[in-house]
Amino acid sequence: MERGARALFIFTIVFVFFSCLYLVSGIKINEVMHHTNNSWSNEWIEIYNPNIQNIFLINWKIADFSSQDVIKENLLVPAQGFALIVDDSINVSGKTGCSAFNISNLSCLELPNIGSGLNENNETIYLYNDQNLLIDSFSWETSIRETGNSWSFYNNTWQTCSPTPGFQNFCNIENQTQQNDTIINDTIVNNTEINNTEINETIINDTVINTTQSEPYLELSWNSEDIKNKEYFEIQVKAYNLENVWYDLKVYITFKENDTIISETYHANDKIWKSGTYYVLNSLQGSGNKTSMIKVKIKEDYNYFIGDAKIIGKIRQNSKTAILFTQENAIEILKSSSSSSSSSNSNNDNTKSNAIDLNSDSSITGDTINSHEQETINLNPQSSEVNLNKKEIIYESKDEKIKKYLGYGIVLFLIFFIIFLLRKD
Repeated sequence: MERGARALFIFTIVFVFFSCLYLVSGIKINEVMHHTNNSWSNEWIEIYNPNIQNIFLINWKIADFSSQDVIKENLLVPAQGFALIVDDSINVSGKTGCSAFNISNLSCLELPNIGSGLNENNETIYLYNDQNLLIDSFSWETSIRETGNSWSFYNNTWQTCSPTPGFQNFCNIENQTQQNDTIINDTIVNNTEINNTEINETIINDTVINTTQSEPYLELSWNSEDIKNKEYFEIQVKAYNLENVWYDLKVYITFKENDTIISETYHANDKIWKSGTYYVLNSLQGSGNKTSMIKVKIKEDYNYFIGDAKIIGKIRQNSKTAILFTQENAIEILKSSSSSSSSSNSNNDNTKSNAIDLNSDSSITGDTINSHEQETINLNPQSSEVNLNKKEIIYESKDEKIKKYLGYGIVLFLIFFIIFLLRKD
């Protein structure tokens, strides 16, 4: 058995080594803002973690051609989430450095310069791990300063797109050609021409100013007694002045003091809960005035929270980036009377958002909407039908697939190798 014990020891060492290598190998530079012609007036870099585990980067290095910076503090890159490295001189309406972005301070690092300051052309960014192994890099030759865009990794390739720091990249012809679009705290600020009338929108702290009543706008309402920290609750979203197209809705809750998103919304089409960062696609359709019910709950990491908070609703045309209207209200989170009430309620309630014509005789009374179309969905966390903790994979390149299946292959090979040695004994 001595040979078998030795084989088992070798297997353990090799398995741990490849597990650690596989875990960090997916970390990727996901977006680069290398110029100052943007809403933050400075440079920043976004890092993405496609793995299902949170990863802390400490003693990692971010570098350019000339110099490098060591990440001396634990920088959290959440599972299938983002972290930012930003210039500490960024100042947006008095919010400096990381506070100018809609991201947790744990996932944001401020540096006096990124490298030696990024060049607008002929530059390369490198990301090294704590063993000085190159994890990822990105090079560009031409400047995109005039567009105000960033370099974004999207559909397995690098493109120039409207910046989305801390959020999923989204690139299409529209946001590549609309050179005046920028995003501040997940908000598009632009000048658009709608219905042959020039509308100048200014959005400050997620509030739209100088919009006309002919444009879409939202109202949010809820039963204040239902807003509890360990239970899901419904938010009624009324939308006015819609065109005959599909619209997406985003409803989320943040702390009163900052913009940290502490809620999740239920996506009926996918039958999963997602972070409030994401829009609920195809929430409304049809012209005129419509309403929809959005299911919301406080994230598990924040289910201890009670007290005053902010609730924010946004609307856009389906899959477009331009935000048509943002509504912000104060909301109070109450303490749940039972830790299990969320699960029991979920088992018996439908979670499908239903659009209702506000101009028609709909069944809306007070804070309650009785939907005529209902779909029973089991939201029990123990159920195999619905995974409440499932996260959306933003991309999976060929390299990611190779790494995934290569890892499986190595494990199987080592298992058969151990069996062979044991049988030989």
